[in-house]
Amino acid sequence: MNSVNRLYTEEIGALVIDVDGTQSESIPKKPLVLAGSFNPIHHGHQSLLLAAMSMTGNKGYYEISIRNVDKPLLPK
Repeated sequence: MNSVNRLYTEEIGALVIDVDGTQSESIPKKPLVLAGSFNPIHHGHQSLLLAAMSMTGNKGYYEISIRNVDKPLLPK
């Protein structure tokens, strides 16, 4: 079973997908996390994360929930 399916079935608690597409089931040390539904993602989301990365020097990640009460279920 792939990591996305394992996330949907709650076998794992998190899945980190890097910009190059690599996947990890472990959370990086000192991540800078911007949470939201990002559905759709837009320039404001990207600018906010880039500004925070610039201020802290930490690598930034978007935290996206599979389930969100205000949005449809995230597709696999």
